[in-house]
Amino acid sequence: MADREFIKKITSRTVGTEKSVGESFVIMGKIMRAKANENQYGPYTTFGGQFLAVNEKTAKEYSSAAFIPPGISEDLLMSALQSAQEKDTNASVEFAMRYRTKADDKSAIGYVWACEFLQKPSADDPTERLMSSLKDKLKLAPPEKAKA
Repeated sequence: MADREFIKKITSRTVGTEKSVGESFVIMGKIMRAKANENQYGPYTTFGGQFLAVNEKTAKEYSSAAFIPPGISEDLLMSALQSAQEKDTNASVEFAMRYRTKADDKSAIGYVWACEFLQKPSADDPTERLMSSLKDKLKLAPPEKAKA
């Protein structure tokens, strides 16, 4: 295991990737809740759960129970969590993403964030997982066919 630092929250700044074009980090984890916040720059969302981030330049690992993503992916992650929690209020969502900075002359800081899913958000459904693992051991009748 690489050198891992436990921090209060994972952000692009706390993992050391908010300085220039070409910076990148990977984050993976499990989102269990979301909280809307606001500061002098506007609204943002803090996701709660279990997260591991890796600065791709330094290979340093960071672990935290909170993640504030760059704005580009906030809505994607929030909609995945909301969709999962419509079915089960305790549902969580697992995901893995790579964030990188790319040049943008129109940006005041000279770059914008881009992201790609390494693993698309997927809901954790413990009953489905259990059913899948026990299917061979259970003696279930085949599902009934619908009558025409």
